[in-house]
Amino acid sequence: MDPDGDQPPLSDSSKTHFDVIVLGLGVMGLATCRELARRGLSVLGLEQFDLGHRHGSSHGSSRLFRKAYFEHPNYVELLHRAEDGWRGLESDTGQVLMNACGLLSIGPPDSDLIRGTLESTRQHKLECEPMDAAEAARRFPGINASAWPSMSVLFEKGAGYIYAERVMDALATSASKHGAQLMDATHVSHWQEEDRCVRVITEVGDYTADRMVITAGPWSSALLTGVGIKTTIVRKLVFWFMPANPELAKPSSLPCYATQLPEGFYYGVPDNGDVAEDGVKIARHDTPHEILHTANLSSPEEMGVDGRVDEQYEVESPLIESVARRLLGPCLLSDEQPDLLPGHLSVCQYTLSPDGDFLIDRIPGSKRVVFGAGFSGHGFKFAPAIGEVLASLALNEEPVVDVGFLSLHRFGVQG
Repeated sequence: MDPDGDQPPLSDSSKTHFDVIVLGLGVMGLATCRELARRGLSVLGLEQFDLGHRHGSSHGSSRLFRKAYFEHPNYVELLHRAEDGWRGLESDTGQVLMNACGLLSIGPPDSDLIRGTLESTRQHKLECEPMDAAEAARRFPGINASAWPSMSVLFEKGAGYIYAERVMDALATSASKHGAQLMDATHVSHWQEEDRCVRVITEVGDYTADRMVITAGPWSSALLTGVGIKTTIVRKLVFWFMPANPELAKPSSLPCYATQLPEGFYYGVPDNGDVAEDGVKIARHDTPHEILHTANLSSPEEMGVDGRVDEQYEVESPLIESVARRLLGPCLLSDEQPDLLPGHLSVCQYTLSPDGDFLIDRIPGSKRVVFGAGFSGHGFKFAPAIGEVLASLALNEEPVVDVGFLSLHRFGVQG
């Protein structure tokens, strides 16, 4: 997939009726198309941009994968299912899509990160090793785990990162192999539910289906008529720095990391070698007030690199650089290179539900349309499991994993 190239739609079939139409082909949409096609259904996936585009939240070279989920233990069963799904996709495509290099969680003992990680570990009997800063520094010399005093350190051996861009290619390839028709560069103006079908109106014609799944990321609100839940779109900046000590930036010396610090909540990925110019990834997960006023978007189209991003960069970059120096100094700095060497900057979008948890449900009052939204910030790793869940819901089947805690009912919205 060439996100910058001018490509024709991936399907020019004259077929106009399908069992299921999927709107939006980010990672969740592609995973859903693949799952439905694997079940033998006729599937049409529609994407307004080119596949692999950089306007949303599914681009970039890497994403964290972890199971000791501090956000809530209810997510862990989905993560078990997702890990099986990623391994299945590797077998299906012959590609390596994950690196289980481990994850260090560093934070105050009473922080959400440490308490939540320990609770998920306890409830689901996961492997998560506590250690002190000295032990962490000995085992992982690329990171300075003792940069902040009185921190707890946990190491989740089975965690690591996903090669995100490889995944997008693999999902599209596998979905197509199983018979899904994927049309990119196709703008959907609107959709309507009729007596016997769902009709989707595009710039190149109408398509109908017995069922529909909406996975439109930041564009979901415009398509989710009648849901009544507002999502928030926040522009996120992701930084990469080139290591002064490349050996210490490799996964063997620098695992993935998540750190809840006085300065904020930061996370990152080692130099994964998949993209030579990437280097070491570091980004801020939380969005405090001083950043929020520059990062809030009223529409997805505002995300691009412009004056607002420049203003946001001026606010965020000193904080990122300070944390990078203290936390990642062993791999990023040396006596010969005392200054940080920037790699590059990326821009993506968080699409957040009111409580930060995913939204997975049926459109209220609809018999044919289900949706998944609000995944940004921590959703990518779940994609194979979410694809299974959405496929099951679309077909009025009981999902393999209970996702009732992610339904609209928690906001008092009835189906």
